[in-house]
Amino acid sequence: MRRILLLALILSGCATKEQYMKEVNTWIGKQEMELISSWGPPNSVFDSPNGNKIYSWLKGNGSQTIGAPIGGMLFMGSQVRSCTTSFEIEKTSKLVVKVWAEGAKCVAYPGAPVDESKSIAAK
Repeated sequence: MRRILLLALILSGCATKEQYMKEVNTWIGKQEMELISSWGPPNSVFDSPNGNKIYSWLKGNGSQTIGAPIGGMLFMGSQVRSCTTSFEIEKTSKLVVKVWAEGAKCVAYPGAPVDESKSIAAK
């Protein structure tokens, strides 16, 4: 039974940023209101220098404190555990023209859609 579960996990693939970007890039060409309807209110909105709007959503829990034993001493640090996904909306057509994402939680599994309802804005 354990071997079957392990094999299923190996065959299902790992969550990657590439898969996340593949999923969120499907929004390119979609309407602004469709995006907001699906993702909820954005965490931030601003105007880009070209006059387009930029909507950003943050998901995750911010940062996580981690410790690493090195040479008998414990070194502490923090690791960002969030994802900010941003969409550029063209000013006249109101269509998504660009998508980008930053952060350690900007990952998705192959075949699994990105769950935008888990953004901090949606909570």
